[in-house]
Amino acid sequence: MNYSANINGIAYSVSYSDGLVNGMLIPLLRHLSQLHTEKGNRVIVMLAAPPGTGKSTLVSFLEHLAKSVIPDKRVQSVGMDGFHLRQEYLLTHTVELSV
Repeated sequence: MNYSANINGIAYSVSYSDGLVNGMLIPLLRHLSQLHTEKGNRVIVMLAAPPGTGKSTLVSFLEHLAKSVIPDKRVQSVGMDGFHLRQEYLLTHTVELSV
């Protein structure tokens, strides 16, 4: 499955195999949806990996995929890029999110 996104101002085009999407990502989204229903509250999932491995792109894709796989649930990806930047930089730069 091909996916294009703008992550932190950079355009990315990636391709995820049907095996990955159907065999892992869709079952993961359905499992998380079931956990949400059972818990009756939000479920927070964190992804950790080395820099530059595609974490932000993958979670953006999961958010996109969730709209068709679990349309009754709201999935929101929250990037942590920039957590390591100096406070002076963070105070002088902004990001706009659409809801």
